Amino acid sequence: MFKESGELVMDFLEKNTSWTGKTASNRCLSATYVLVVLGFLLIFVLSAIGQVPDYPVGPGDTLYISIWGQDNLSGPAVVGPDGTIMLPPPMGNVYVNQLTADEIAQLLTEKLEEFVKQPVVMVSIREFQGFVVHILGQVNLPSFYRVPDGTSIQELITQANGLTEFADPASIMLIHKEDGKVETKKIDYSKFLKHNDMESNPVLKANDVVLVPRIGMKERIQHVVTFIGQVSRPGAYELDAPMPLLDVLTLAGGVLTSGDLENVYILSRSEEDAATSRQVNLKSLFSGQKNPDALGPTIYPGEIVFIPTADMFGDRMLSVNVMGQVANPGVYQITEGKRLIDAIFGAGGFVEDAAIDSLGIIRANNGDSNISVFSLKDYILTGNIAANPVLDEGDTIVVPMTKGIKEIPPVQSAFSPVVDVNIIGAVSKPGPYKLFAGSNLLDVLVLAGGSGSGADLERVLIIRGDDATLNEGEQRFLVNLKALMTAGNPDPLPIMFSGDTVFLPNLQEKGQSWWRSLMVLLGDITTIVVLYYLIVGRTYRR
Repeated sequence: MFKESGELVMDFLEKNTSWTGKTASNRCLSATYVLVVLGFLLIFVLSAIGQVPDYPVGPGDTLYISIWGQDNLSGPAVVGPDGTIMLPPPMGNVYVNQLTADEIAQLLTEKLEEFVKQPVVMVSIREFQGFVVHILGQVNLPSFYRVPDGTSIQELITQANGLTEFADPASIMLIHKEDGKVETKKIDYSKFLKHNDMESNPVLKANDVVLVPRIGMKERIQHVVTFIGQVSRPGAYELDAPMPLLDVLTLAGGVLTSGDLENVYILSRSEEDAATSRQVNLKSLFSGQKNPDALGPTIYPGEIVFIPTADMFGDRMLSVNVMGQVANPGVYQITEGKRLIDAIFGAGGFVEDAAIDSLGIIRANNGDSNISVFSLKDYILTGNIAANPVLDEGDTIVVPMTKGIKEIPPVQSAFSPVVDVNIIGAVSKPGPYKLFAGSNLLDVLVLAGGSGSGADLERVLIIRGDDATLNEGEQRFLVNLKALMTAGNPDPLPIMFSGDTVFLPNLQEKGQSWWRSLMVLLGDITTIVVLYYLIVGRTYRR
């Protein structure tokens, strides 16, 4: 192609006289012609770089057609759905489907010879939309796809969202049509999946059809191991070669806590469809009582692993609830005879701030419920079995928080006395708070996010009483929190009681008179009384 273009330039120069012997103006004109031709060739060379010479264009591809001396016929052209491109008159529509760029250039040259003397046509492909191939059968999205040149079967299957679980990758059919002839080829795609055999992953051509057949059920069973019963993910899993039982169990996510490890059954089927079974005691295998280095019996493709629930063979299963400071609160199935610590570990163990010395067990007997508190800390340190009781059906285990935590959820109030305190005024997060009994004023302030920049810590107001109205039972007193904090002695900090309301006023402006300060203080007190009545008083009247 480049050779022909070079000959075209030489022919052009010969026809436009020689360079020597010309006047300066003629030489400039000839030089202009040469530069135009060289520029034209440069555009052609750049457009040709990266081209796929044998790429057959199809609907959606964008071409660039350049006709020397015919600017009105040059420009981009898109291949339409019918395989044609639309050119200005006198060309009109031209069918180019499945032609290469060179073939299109030759076709246009022949058509232009009727209208243009010695036309020079160059065609390049600006945008590749690819060609159409079809994939049918056992893929998740069977359809036709437009793919670029060089697409393989693996890439097409990926575009079709992969094979289904019933696909037979060893028997894929590749159907190719060319010149009216149909060629069918069987592809063992499994060789590519297992051994990266590139011959089993051929490159596709335009209008190829890939047919993925369905594997027969009997043949499929011979390639999978099936898990039923108490495993995390029951189902069938591919198994190309025999593997030890413990390795195979990982495919199904392992055994559930409700599984009977002492009675695991492995079912096999002979060629005559006669069923045989083997019983395995996984519990002894795990404990190392025999064959401590073994990974269990060998499982072969086609076998079924059945793990029954523990109560199927005499062990009664119990349901217990675990809540509070554990990793995974919820309802758990345990075998009869399991103890408190077994349920805790089943729920993922303790989390931070768990009070292991005061675990509660709520037990219902004959319709009446009672709560008992146990110290697993005592059991761990001394081995006192009474601190690790046997659980019963329907038991609810509550793991409380340590008393060092100030703000506690409502459920924790079942194990430790709590107080309800309101804090309002110049704090970051005003509102009601639930604290362990014995918390002081500073604890409330910390929970409320600390005081604001304009808070007056020298006159913190505390209102205490069973009623929000100003009656004889109510107490009001000011606390100079700044002085207490400056002294560095937290002992004088007042202890909070249930129903207390803490109010932090704003700082007074400089230069205020003592009368103005008194009025502001009285206004603060009036405001706190009203807020106390609205927030707390109604609650305690219910």
